[in-house]
Amino acid sequence: MATEHTIALGIDIGGSGIKGAPVDLVKGEMIGERFKIETPQPSTPEAVGEVVAEIAEHFKDVIPAGAPIGITFPGIVQHGVIRLVANLDQGWLDYDADTHFTERLGRPVHIFNDADAAGVAETRYGVADPKLRRFRYGVQVNSLGLTEQHPENNVYRILIEMLAVVLSKKARARAVQLPAWNEALGLPRSWDQQ
Repeated sequence: MATEHTIALGIDIGGSGIKGAPVDLVKGEMIGERFKIETPQPSTPEAVGEVVAEIAEHFKDVIPAGAPIGITFPGIVQHGVIRLVANLDQGWLDYDADTHFTERLGRPVHIFNDADAAGVAETRYGVADPKLRRFRYGVQVNSLGLTEQHPENNVYRILIEMLAVVLSKKARARAVQLPAWNEALGLPRSWDQQ
């Protein structure tokens, strides 16, 4: 039977820095000071893996053995595989980060898109400061995840993502941008403008 952990290690991979902190999974709060190391240049998976391992080692006395590690990444991630890289080395493209980090760190690791992880956290734990809700004036679906081959499918993907905002008790939107056709195809036309 699997152990349900209440503490995990959260690590954020960024273009300029890689940060980590222990997280209380029940409350959704950091339970220790954040530890940051500059992102290596070049930011290859191997070089970033060294920094991630160093951050995990830094917290070895705080994180229970076998507790999971969640890693956020600034690009498209599908089932732990990096599909699009923006501000890191292109060696990440089609890289199976889940498998690599799980093997390297010897514990369960899952990698997420950074914006997706923030959305899940906000949905599960709410907004830490209620004043921040006042500044959500619009919602834009990340066009990096749209598909050029079938842009009509993007309308449904955007609708599903928008429903999360519309149906939420804690999130609001005054404007919605739907980049289904023009951004996916990169060809703005008068008939597809919102």
